[in-house]
Formats: sequence, structure tokens, C-alpha cells
Amino acid sequence: MAGSVELVGVEIENLRSFERTSLSLERSVALLVGPNNSGKTSILRMLDWAFNGEQHEFEGHPMKPEVIELLQPARVTRAKARRLTLLVRISDGRRHHRFECVDGVARLRIGLRVSPEPTIRINLGLPTRSEGGSRDEDAYALFEELRAETRFRLIPATRDAASPAFANSLHDAITRQLETGAVNPGRGRGPAGYRTVAEALKSLTAVAEELVEPLWEEMQGGLPAGMAKKGVIKVDAEPTDLVGWISSVLRLKLTTGPHDEKLVKPTEVGSGLQSLLELGLAQTEAESVGAASITALEEPEAFLHPSAQRTLARDLFQVATGKRIVSTHSPILVEEAEYRDVVLVHDRQFHHPSDGTDAQRSEINTTFLTRYGAEMVFARGVLLVEGESDRELFEALRRRFSRYDQSGLLDGLMAIPTGSKDRFGPWIRLIRSYRTGSGSPLNWLALVDADAPSAIQTGFKQGGVRMDPGMKSALKSLAEANGGSDLQARFKAAQDANLAAERFRVRVAISAGDLEWACLYAVPDETAARLSDELGMSASTGKELAEALGSKHAESPRPGKKEPWRRALIGKRLPLDEITPDLKRVLMRWFRLVLSSAEVNRVIAAGEDAARSGSGA
Repeated sequence: MAGSVELVGVEIENLRSFERTSLSLERSVALLVGPNNSGKTSILRMLDWAFNGEQHEFEGHPMKPEVIELLQPARVTRAKARRLTLLVRISDGRRHHRFECVDGVARLRIGLRVSPEPTIRINLGLPTRSEGGSRDEDAYALFEELRAETRFRLIPATRDAASPAFANSLHDAITRQLETGAVNPGRGRGPAGYRTVAEALKSLTAVAEELVEPLWEEMQGGLPAGMAKKGVIKVDAEPTDLVGWISSVLRLKLTTGPHDEKLVKPTEVGSGLQSLLELGLAQTEAESVGAASITALEEPEAFLHPSAQRTLARDLFQVATGKRIVSTHSPILVEEAEYRDVVLVHDRQFHHPSDGTDAQRSEINTTFLTRYGAEMVFARGVLLVEGESDRELFEALRRRFSRYDQSGLLDGLMAIPTGSKDRFGPWIRLIRSYRTGSGSPLNWLALVDADAPSAIQTGFKQGGVRMDPGMKSALKSLAEANGGSDLQARFKAAQDANLAAERFRVRVAISAGDLEWACLYAVPDETAARLSDELGMSASTGKELAEALGSKHAESPRPGKKEPWRRALIGKRLPLDEITPDLKRVLMRWFRLVLSSAEVNRVIAAGEDAARSGSGA
């Protein structure tokens, strides 16, 4: 990146809602993904204040109430430091010593002092007890240089063509464009635009001076004789003055089709187009400023149709100059981004991907961050299942139990089909790549059929998860039982493996048999007959229905009928108080990714009670 100074990261300590976290801005794009109230907007607002706040507030003068409200946390921090640290790369190696650089990067600390009254103090480097209270002149010099060389613009989520922000941006862009062609800053023969403006100004000047010439004669006639011998009213203007006037009266009008072909004001088109107009202005401005621009956008997908979101995302992420910091709630934007650009924001912590140094691995993860993977980054707990049919079943059950969860946390869960029992390892690796010292923004659980104990170990190894020897022993026993013909012994080994997984905190749930069997083997005959009828099949018991659906654990296995709609229907129609113990165990472990055990028990019991009373779905 060109320029002598460049913002490459920011650290936050005890400001706003943050305790301690950092955001890297080394790459040209940072896509901030996370739930509401996770900290995405706060970091953008604080950076906007650092670059565009009033200069006197950084000089130790009292701060405005709205700035204090922006920075001060709601929680008690006692004597802990409150600071925003800007990480600034300095290209000139001769200045590294002066600004205490480490590997060419200076730490510019903007500290908030709350007593005797809120004031700002700026220092360089790591904090020390001996730095005292004197002004750090080098720190202030670097801060002023960074602000002068960097154009930071925040575009909020609320955008419309009637806003003062849009009007000001449009006026600035028009003025800039006019000045580029109509004002000649150099010497010699100017461009055609400049010559035309200069000649027009000359003609206007001559006409104006001719028109006002009689005014002086009238004024002179009212003066004592000999008091003023001569007077002339002259035009005092340069081409820039004419350009300024023209830009103030230029108006944008547009058409979107035959219904408004006579051109309308921007305020008369849809909200989505109005939003795009302001984003387009921002990109134009960034390109004019060049490498020293940082554009921060809140929810650029607001008001936009999915196809328009895709087009916008490609434009946003193909950054030639400058940087983009984008916050979003849109899986579509995640799909269009690179894996290395996606930053998960949860509980006021920024989680950067740690698996992006290998270009091949980064490409694999970018591919995973599409469709369900793009939705996954907004989730709080993920159940990794084999296929689409499994997903339909568990999502249907989750939605039904979510009605009894007052916290709303169960809505943050999702099931993801990995493709097969052998392919959940790369998903585990992707999820774990966002782990930091402060924890992981994503909890996960893998669901695997009991006939695949070796796939469990392979998947965990691929995902970089070490497995306890006790769990390995339980999986070995399961493999041995699977080799025999005793069905009960196989189910007992699967149950033991599940108990081991919980005891050793291994993130796997093992379905005793396949999912058809786990869902249906113990349901009452009446329920089995009803489900069979709705599925267009013929069965009178749960075991018969599992057999008809193709369960491998039935006495007489048949060709599978595992279409997703069948599993979805079972998930929607199976009474919540008749869910088998095996299926309930999986649900409870999945729900515990976001709820306490006590809350999970309460939600499950509420769903069962409602089903028994006939008031539940």
C-alpha cells in the first residue's frame, strides 16, 4: 500500500462494550460477521471518531457527552486502562526508532482518562509505569499524520437519498469531478474543460461589468463634487468560483425504466437503489483518494434483493486501492468473500481465521463458506450430520422445541450436511480455525451412525482434534461389536461409546443404528401407523416403518427411501413426548451447545408436556 503511514490493526481495552480484543486490518477487506449487539457497529464508530473526531478533544480538552457515551463501558472497570490502540505501519525505516516501531509497526495508544474529568491522552509503544504525565510529542505528531493521510468514511446502515450525508457526498463528488476537468492546477496550456470554463468566466465577467457600469455613475452623482473622480465595479472571480457555483446547482436525476423515463429525483426511486447510490459514491470517493482510504460499511445488503447483494459484494471485495471494513448479516456476502477475509464477531471478541496461510486450505475453506457454510458463521452451535435428509429431521425438531425456549438461543443452532460420514473432518477444521485464546465463537457436535467408528477417528484427526484414549477404546469395542451378528451387542456398544463421549467431552454423538431406526424403533404403534399413512407407506409398528424406510438394522432391510421430505415430515409430525431415548439424547447434547443442562431439561419437558396436553405442535 502506498503512503508513508498505514493502519494495519486496532486493539481495544475496556472501551464501549469491549474488554480486550483486536482486529487485524492487514488485508484489504475485513468482513465482520456476527449477531446483533456483538460489537460490529461499535468498532466502526470508534474508528470513525479516531479519524474524524474534533481535533481539540485529542489535545486534552473536555470531551462532548456523546463521545464519552461512545467510549465509556457500561460495566465497572475499576483501575483498568481504557484505550484504543492503532497499529500503524511506517514505510520509512529511518523513522522506526523515533516511533518505537516493532517490525515496522508503531503502537499509537489513544487512552481515555475518566478523572477528574474525561480527557484523551495519546502515547507510543507499550504502556510503562514511568511514562509520566508529560505530553508525548512524537505520539501526537504520528496521530496527526495518520489522520491527515487517511480518509476514513463510515457509511451507516440507514441510507437514503434524502439524507444530508447523501447530499453532501454527492455535492463533494460533483465538485471534485468538475475541478478535475475545469480547474488547471499546472502551468502551460490547460485541458479543454479548463479553457472552456475560463472563456465562459471571461464572457460572463464582461457582461456583468457592462450591466453594472451605470450603477457607479448613479452613485457618483450623489457624492459631493470632486470627492471621487473615478470608480469601476469589477468581477473578482476565478474558475474555481464558477465551478463552486455550478456544483451547487447541479442535480442528479435518473430513470429505472419506462415508468420514469422522464427522469426523477433519487428520492423517488426504491430504498435499495437509494442505498446503492450512496455506496457507489463511497467507492468513487475511495478510488479518488487512493491507497490512503478506509471505507467502513454497515450492512451494505440492507434493502437489496439477493441478486443485487451478489453484484454489490463482488464490487466491494475486488478492492484495487484502499481498504473496506464491512459488517453484515447476509450469508450472501459471506459466500462472495474469501475465507481469509471473514472475521467472526461474538461477545465483543474478533475471531480471525488461523487456517489461511496455506493457499490450498484457504481455497477449501472458501468453498465451504457457501450455502450452509455461509449461514454457519452466523450460528452459535452446529450439528454436523451426514446428509440433507438428516438436516431436515433435526431442523424440524429444533424449530418445534424452540417455541419453548424463552431465551431464543435455540434459534442460533443449525444442522449442516457434510456429505457423508467420512467428510465431517474438514468442517471441524474450518470451525476450529476461528478459535482464539479467548475461546471459539462456534460450538459444534458431530453426529455419526454407529456403523462408522473408524470414520469418527479419521474425521477428528482431520479436524485437528486429539481424542482421549478412553474414547478410542470405546470406538474399538464398537467396531468389534459391528463385526458380529448380535444386534443387541451392537446397540450396547453404541450406548457405551456415547457415554464415553460425554465422559471424555468428545464432540460426537453416535446414532444407535441408522437414523431411521433411532427415530422410530420405540414409537407407539398408533403413531407409526399414522406416520406411515402420511408417508404413503404401509407399516403398523415403528420397527416396520424403519424397515420400510430402508433401515439397515431391520430384520429384512429394503431399498432406502431417504428423501429429505420424508425425514422432514417425521420431524414435523412425530409427537415430542414420543421421541425415542436415542434421538432425545442427540437433541439434548445439541441444545447444550447454547443452553445449560437445566435449561435444556426445561425446554424438553415443556415440549413433552405440551404434546401430552394436545397444545403443542
